[in-house]
Amino acid sequence: MDTGPRARQDSAVSGARARVLIVDDEVAVRRIAERVLGPDYEVVVTSDGDEALEVLAGAPGFALVLLDASMPRMSGRQVLEQMRERGDATPVVMCSGFGDDPADELAAFPNLRGHMPKPYRIAELRERVRAELDPRGGIG
Repeated sequence: MDTGPRARQDSAVSGARARVLIVDDEVAVRRIAERVLGPDYEVVVTSDGDEALEVLAGAPGFALVLLDASMPRMSGRQVLEQMRERGDATPVVMCSGFGDDPADELAAFPNLRGHMPKPYRIAELRERVRAELDPRGGIG
């Protein structure tokens, strides 16, 4: 059972790995992203916007946030708005399974890095995160 924010840590290299926050209300989506990205990055997963904002406030230094556009209680847009109001400029990729590109309407937000469709395709997820974290060819 998924009970809240979890970090996959490898104590030997965790200081050298980029930290990625996955925010999604679907357990399966979080687990897939954590498994795919976990070998290369320090991955933290949260199940809703409130939890994500708590994690970001309490543990700054994330390199990237993969943010679900549609969640109960707080939408991805609301999370992004609160992040920016708090001065958090962490790069964000908005994720949606509805075929639309919610990033279009959010283009005015600083460090919004576009849209990632769901369900995630493993190779595309891995490559997108690498490209976002190091446009010169990836760090993972």
